[in-house]
Amino acid sequence: MKVRVARNPPLRGYKGKHSPYVTRKLWNSLEQQHRQNVKGDLCKKTFSEVPLPEKEIMGRSSLEQQLFHRNDRFDLRTSDKEVHRKSKERGRLMQRTYKFRLYPTREEQENIHFALERCRLLYNRLLAERIAAYKQTGKSPTYYEQKATLPERKQYIPELKGVHSQVLQHVVERLDKAYQAFFRRVKNGEKAGFPRFKPESRYNAFTYPQSGFSIEEKHLRISKIGNVRIRLHRQPQGTIKTCTIMVKNGKYYACFSCEVENVPLPASEKQIGIDLGISKLAVTSDGERVESPQFLRKSEEKLKRKQRAVSKKKRGSNRRRKAVCELARLHEKVANQRKDYAHKESRKLVNTYGLIAFEDLNIQRMVKNHHLAKSIADSGWNGLVQFVTYKAESAGRQIVQVNPYRTSQRCSNCGEIVKKSLAVRVHQCSCGYVADRDENAAINILNLALRDIS
Repeated sequence: MKVRVARNPPLRGYKGKHSPYVTRKLWNSLEQQHRQNVKGDLCKKTFSEVPLPEKEIMGRSSLEQQLFHRNDRFDLRTSDKEVHRKSKERGRLMQRTYKFRLYPTREEQENIHFALERCRLLYNRLLAERIAAYKQTGKSPTYYEQKATLPERKQYIPELKGVHSQVLQHVVERLDKAYQAFFRRVKNGEKAGFPRFKPESRYNAFTYPQSGFSIEEKHLRISKIGNVRIRLHRQPQGTIKTCTIMVKNGKYYACFSCEVENVPLPASEKQIGIDLGISKLAVTSDGERVESPQFLRKSEEKLKRKQRAVSKKKRGSNRRRKAVCELARLHEKVANQRKDYAHKESRKLVNTYGLIAFEDLNIQRMVKNHHLAKSIADSGWNGLVQFVTYKAESAGRQIVQVNPYRTSQRCSNCGEIVKKSLAVRVHQCSCGYVADRDENAAINILNLALRDIS
């Protein structure tokens, strides 16, 4: 475990260590040294609870005083009251991202692309160093070791001085997260997916994790970029934590990650089970049906023409680059239509029902069926479930996902298994119960959810 001390001068005077973070080894050595100086039984107390002699405290820097007086589980610069207050509030807060369109001038666009290119090259360089170090020594440099090299890199690469320092630090963190995700997938037996070198088409965003940005009326002041015009169609709520500048299909966006306090809706005793489908996006246990708009199918002819235009252009030419951009914008439009529709339907569900039950579908496995893959992807099941889930969390609603095994085959009236193919759309049981296949499945899903809760 490592204890970070951010935005403070580094510790000095301990065996020549000038690192801006405190390792567990250093913490243990300081604790052992302090135990030798303090008399009494220390077994019942934590290290942070033991007072230091006054002379020892006065001889240390302000940062070291805070280090000795704080527990390593919390932010070393906050008081105990603030820690308890933050821990209580953390249960009522959630992360929410607000996305706004930017309209930079030509000079500001050049600055954004300059920062993007510097971050991309740094990312690839750090990845190459990790790979080379592992081949030579069998051990890769850590996040903190690579982060500590940034000041020295700026001396040899002056272009890095044109990028905000925290943006460069976030590049190191981004690579470290890629490695952590790689090890997690290997541990879980999933497809490994080793971190790859990023070409220009795969690196389109950089992040200000703490500071370097501010909103001033109709402009967003970004360090090293400029005063960029922003379209604030709504005010971001809560506390802004990070700002990510993104370039997508020739458009510029600012994404603010905010800590927002949950605002629960009035309590509702209504309960509903939802069966997701292709012909209908969703069928509820109440008999309501949500239409599947099939945005991809409607735009398929346009997409085919755009794709043929790309295929006819010579690779590397400006005409091909423009054709690819037009094709990407059309794909983006389809995705935005699907996302907008899912937002509207999810809001209706969350506002109406207190308990919402879904099937826990393995969509990645289902799209391997090449007869239904396009229709499943066009329906956007995963997006609808995700939007309902996060909206329900904010509104104080309950979401339950149940095992989908035989929810379509089981009779919701008597529990008997009635086998039927996908072509059979009406459920008919020997007990005399007749209902729509999807509605019968939705009732089974709600019954399973109520059983799991009880």
